[in-house]
Amino acid sequence: MFQTDYNIERILLAIQAFTGIKPEKGETLIIFDEIQQVQRGLGVLKYFCENAPEYHVVVAGSLLGIALHPGTSFPVGKPSWIF
Repeated sequence: MFQTDYNIERILLAIQAFTGIKPEKGETLIIFDEIQQVQRGLGVLKYFCENAPEYHVVVAGSLLGIALHPGTSFPVGKPSWIF
C-alpha cells in the first residue's frame, strides 16, 4: 500500500478496495496494525498528518520497538486511557 508513494488519495482507495468501506473524513478511524511489518509504514503518518488531517489514524505494532531498535526492549502492554 505504501511501496510506490505516499499519495493519500491512492492509499484511501486501496483501503476502500481492501475493506469494502469508504473512509469518510472525520468519521472513519483507520487502524494500521503491526505497522513494523511494512518498511515504509511509519512514514505514511507524516503524510496523513500534513495532507489529510481530517482522517483519524491509529497505528499499532506489538514488535514496533524491537523492530526499530534491535537488541533493546522496553515494557509494553499498560493501557493509557484518554478522556
